[in-house]
Amino acid sequence: FAIAPAATRPTVSRALARSSTLRTSLKPYFHTPARSACPGRGRCTSSPISVIAPSNPLISIEPILQIPEIRDVVRARRDDVVAISPLINGAAVKGPADRLLRELGYDATSEGVAKYYEGLIGTMIIDEVDRAQAPSIERLGVRVKVTTTLMAESSNASRLAQAVLE
Repeated sequence: FAIAPAATRPTVSRALARSSTLRTSLKPYFHTPARSACPGRGRCTSSPISVIAPSNPLISIEPILQIPEIRDVVRARRDDVVAISPLINGAAVKGPADRLLRELGYDATSEGVAKYYEGLIGTMIIDEVDRAQAPSIERLGVRVKVTTTLMAESSNASRLAQAVLE
């Protein structure tokens, strides 16, 4: 299942619409969110991976994780949870994620995001410009994949999707 706020879904939908290969590859991994969290828990545990979208960890993802059954499933499936860093070179592509992370005592870096998600993720995808942070993220016990994370072009979106699936 994917943890993505409603505002992110149109971007993902546009990327999927542009690429039938990408759409076919990712279809098993995306589910339409239910009104109640994890009805019967099966919906949240049946996907081979869970993806945390590159959204603001504090104001977009954390409210979802505050639902106890969601956090419990994510924590239990940690090895199958892939997070995409919303920061590139220490800055949010859009919104206040970098500022809010600093205000809460986290570094405004992909490593800071990995620390925020510590215990919840098994893999983090970071942008190529943040490659130097990979060893420090790996010391947290998190696998790191490096690719272009800004989906400005469909080829970037395809590479990012491939990194999620590998």
